Parts: sequence; structure tokens; C-alpha cells
Amino acid sequence: MKIAVIDDEKRWRDDVSKQLLNLYKTNISELNVYGSGAEFLASHKEYDLVFMDIEMPGLNGFETAIQYREIVPQAILIILTTHTDLSRKGYLINAFRYIDKCTLDEELPEALTSAQKLLDRNQSIMVNVVNLGEICLSLTEILYIETEKRNVLIHTENANYISNQSMSELEQKLDPFGFFRSHKSYLVNLDKIKNFNRQTIYFQNEEQAMVSTRK
Repeated sequence: MKIAVIDDEKRWRDDVSKQLLNLYKTNISELNVYGSGAEFLASHKEYDLVFMDIEMPGLNGFETAIQYREIVPQAILIILTTHTDLSRKGYLINAFRYIDKCTLDEELPEALTSAQKLLDRNQSIMVNVVNLGEICLSLTEILYIETEKRNVLIHTENANYISNQSMSELEQKLDPFGFFRSHKSYLVNLDKIKNFNRQTIYFQNEEQAMVSTRK
């Protein structure tokens, strides 16, 4: 994971960086710190996770984030602030979390865990598809998987694919990424569910899957 920390105060840059390394050292491939929004934008680097102070001279955190979103729209943005009332403006930059610097020790571990889960779901898997061979499917595209005779049918947002891999094999691969075996014949992407009852799961595109009473 590539992480950037942007704060005009060295104290907070050091504190956040130290805690990130203590909590997540083995998962961090790159960690860079910047003293201003302008310096951060001038680096032209892409990061998976960005910790951004709001109140900075020159470009403030909101202005910096808006410009960075145009370059790297998929980056996960976590706001650092001592004024939590500013969180009301978070919709402007699609902030993932707001962390109060005064309770950094308590809030940072949860934010990191949740961000990692989100990053995991943006991954892809290789699937063996009948007549096509191995293809790469983004986890965010998969709605659900169902058994079809001796094969499985993978339903995605754009197309369906028949695979000769077993449901158990795919369940094992996908379980860490928010997929759930709702029925012996169905493996569903929890992020794509619109609603459900005791018998049926409804997806955002109006397709349906089964859920067993026991589940």
C-alpha cells in the first residue's frame, strides 16, 4: 500500500507516520510526507491512501483534495483535523474517514482496517472460463455466482461467464473480499445487495439469488 501524509505541522506528520509504521509496517510499500498541499500535488504521485490535514496555509485540505481527485479519483482520502465541525463538508471530496487529531491513537487503527478492506475489494481474480481460458475479473464487477449443472455461472455487471471451477474453490478465493455463501448454490457479493428477505436476495440491477433459511 502506498500512503501519503500531508500536514503543515511537523509534529503531526511525524506522529501519524510513526503510528502508521507501528500499525501497518508490513503492508506499506511506500510512505511519504508533505508539508503543504502544493508540495503534495507537485509530486505527481499516485497513492492508495492519503491522510490530509484540512487547515493549511496556501491550498487548504479541501482544495488540495479536489485537485488530487481529478488525477487519482480512486484514492482513499482520510481527513485529519482538530475541528470536527468541518466534517460536514466531506461530501465535497468523498472523504472516507474524518480523524480527530486529539484521538488519533483510538481512531487510526479502525480507519486503516476499513481502508484495507476497501482496497482488497478493488482487486481482481483469475477465473478459468469455458471456451475462453483464464480471464481477469474485477471483484467489484461480480454480482453473484451460481451453480449450473457441473459448472458455475458467474454473473457480472456486464456479462455472464461459465467456469468449470468448483463453487467451493471460488468461495475460498472470494470469502476474504466480502463474498458470502448465501445458499449451497449461490455465492453473493455483499457490496452489490440492494435488499433481501428470508428467501430472496435482490441486487442493484434487479437480478435475484436465493438465501437459505439457515443462512
